[in-house]
Amino acid sequence: MTLLAHLSLWAYTLHGLVWPVMVGWLIATVSRRTMSAALNFAACVLCVVGLRQGFAYRHRVVELEATPVIAALEDFQQTRGRYPEQLSELPPSVWAQLPAANPAYGRWQGAGDVSCYYRAPDTRRKDYGITCVTLMFLKHSYDRERRRWYTWD
Repeated sequence: MTLLAHLSLWAYTLHGLVWPVMVGWLIATVSRRTMSAALNFAACVLCVVGLRQGFAYRHRVVELEATPVIAALEDFQQTRGRYPEQLSELPPSVWAQLPAANPAYGRWQGAGDVSCYYRAPDTRRKDYGITCVTLMFLKHSYDRERRRWYTWD
């Protein structure tokens, strides 16, 4: 696991503790009106904004890496009238662009140790799915029907 992956894991784990601290500093700033409390509160706000931007950046990288896979899946469906059962049915040129790809198992390893998985269509779902575990339990998935990405836990 890379240093960036470790740092983002700790940042995501600890970011829930930041909100109570921010509220406490806000109360201290309002009640005491001290410069120190105001600076602490501002620093805390900047940390939270930085975390949100970091997660947004990580999700954008995942989306960019998955773009050739999504395009290949759509081309496959256009030419054969169905989506592949396994990613290994896609052309090898798709996998040359992705680090640590293992199409036989329906997964690839993206930047920052992000694991992405493919779910083939079945009797319940007519569309495929792509889900990338971006941080611990946080997942970033592609909804083929709506053609958009969404994050869930």
